[in-house]
Amino acid sequence: MRKTILAFLIAFSGLVWAQKTPLREMYQYSGKNDKALVKAKTDLFLLNILASDKFEVKTNSSGNDHLDVNLLMPFSNGKISSRVRYDFLNEGFVVSLSNTKLVSRDGKVTLLNNPSDLNHNKVLESLKGLVFTTYQKEINK
Repeated sequence: MRKTILAFLIAFSGLVWAQKTPLREMYQYSGKNDKALVKAKTDLFLLNILASDKFEVKTNSSGNDHLDVNLLMPFSNGKISSRVRYDFLNEGFVVSLSNTKLVSRDGKVTLLNNPSDLNHNKVLESLKGLVFTTYQKEINK
C-alpha cells in the first residue's frame, strides 16, 4: 500500500512539474534595442494585439523588470488561454509561455502540457509562432 501511494505521489508531482515548465526564449539587447526601447516596443506589440480585436490580454502583474499577462485567443469551440511573461534583465530579455489550456464554451478545461500529443504540439507550435517569432520581428524593426 505504501509503495502504491509513493508511486502515485511521485507521478502526481511529475505531472505538476510538467505543467509548470514554460517554453522560453532569451534575446540579447542590441545596439539599436536597449532595455528601455525593448520595453516600449513590447508595450506597442501588446497594444497591436489588443487593437486587432482577435485577442484579449489581462495583466497579471507588471513592474520595472517584467510584464506578466494572460493571453486569451478565441477559437470556434471556446478559448485558448496562456500565460506570457516578459522579463527585462540587464543582460537580455526573456519571453516565456506557460499554463496553456483550452477552455471550451461549456467551461471544460484541457491543459496543453503534453508536447508528444500531436494536438497539443500543434497548438503550442502555433503559439510559439505568435509569441516568439512575431514578437522577435516586431522588436527588431
